[in-house]
Amino acid sequence: MKLSEQISSYIHEGITSQAKSRIGIEIETICLTPIDTRPSFIGEGCSMQEALIQFGKRLDGELIKEADHVIGVESQLGNLSLEPGCQLEWSSPAAASLRELRQSMKRWWAIRDEVLPQVGLRPTPMALDLLRDCQDTWPPKQRYRCMRDDYQAIGERGLIPMQQTAGIHLSFDYHSESDWQHKFRGILSAIPASIALFSNRRPGVRNFRANRTLYWHRFDAVRTQLPAVAFSEEFSIEHYAAWVASIPDLFETLADDEASDTEHAEHHLSQVFTPVRSKRVLEVRANDRVADRMVPMVAAYWTGLLYDEDSLQTLTDLTYMWKRPNAWHEAFFDAAINGMSASASSMRRTLRILDIALEGLYRIDDTDATAIDDLQRLRWKLHGKPVTTISMESVTSNSPSCSMN
Repeated sequence: MKLSEQISSYIHEGITSQAKSRIGIEIETICLTPIDTRPSFIGEGCSMQEALIQFGKRLDGELIKEADHVIGVESQLGNLSLEPGCQLEWSSPAAASLRELRQSMKRWWAIRDEVLPQVGLRPTPMALDLLRDCQDTWPPKQRYRCMRDDYQAIGERGLIPMQQTAGIHLSFDYHSESDWQHKFRGILSAIPASIALFSNRRPGVRNFRANRTLYWHRFDAVRTQLPAVAFSEEFSIEHYAAWVASIPDLFETLADDEASDTEHAEHHLSQVFTPVRSKRVLEVRANDRVADRMVPMVAAYWTGLLYDEDSLQTLTDLTYMWKRPNAWHEAFFDAAINGMSASASSMRRTLRILDIALEGLYRIDDTDATAIDDLQRLRWKLHGKPVTTISMESVTSNSPSCSMN
């Protein structure tokens, strides 16, 4: 079977019943030592390997090893792994509702805040850390060694996205090929708005160097930027699979001639770092790491858009975004550089999409009332005040409804 067919078949296998739709989230966290440095993977005192070992005990989980090094944990509360800069990534169990997802996040944050101090570490809500040296933070994973060897030749543009950023990734199910197509287009349409709404960067700084989103966008154009066909009317799973199959293999040394079709598909899909990516779920990968109390807002925004049929249809009817790549890129860069101080036309579209998300959330059962309240507050502040006076911190600070309880 050709590689493109293997990938297409793999994505089709992700089609699930609408009644079984689930939400997943991955939260990356940059940790710091008591002297405000980044921890190494292994060593005396504050090491990420020791943190994983302690998490394994606390979660009653299974330690995942590579060459005798602990590189992850699998547990009923989700899985832990390390990014190339030793960022700690928690992947939630698939949740049947936003309320269930919030409960998983609360349990994880409580355990995180219990275990990390035991090994001399503390979590941060940073999305981009340019102040600290990450040279010695590479976990001993063969995949990462290949990436380091390939990307360090192009300088900081190749290493900063991998080692010095943290993001939030959400995953959503699809129940048919047409639903996959609608959700892919809907995600495309809503990405610029989500970047503007949930940007986490230094206040007042508007440039490429202060921006996680743009570091990733410029990281490796072959793997981080969607092809032109993604913005076309006929774009389908087959088109997506053909594009992924055309990307040169970054990890040829890991290739296995005896691997299954599924393993070949997973191997190649893992080399795509676009803002929206398909595996057996659709992944939204565009959003910055934000403070814990804001994370449910990001999850609720995307769920309201993608898991309510009326909202999804309204969103995909906004063909201005997904059928015009130049307009999409203009909105993307405007949001990434300026956040909620983006142009008036961008913010009008952002508010419209936020309204669509809220309308969807009101129609979804077993939702997250606190997150809805916070999104409503954000919407009111954006509508009622000059955009330049708004920040994500001001939206949720000193507000009882932002409590995770």
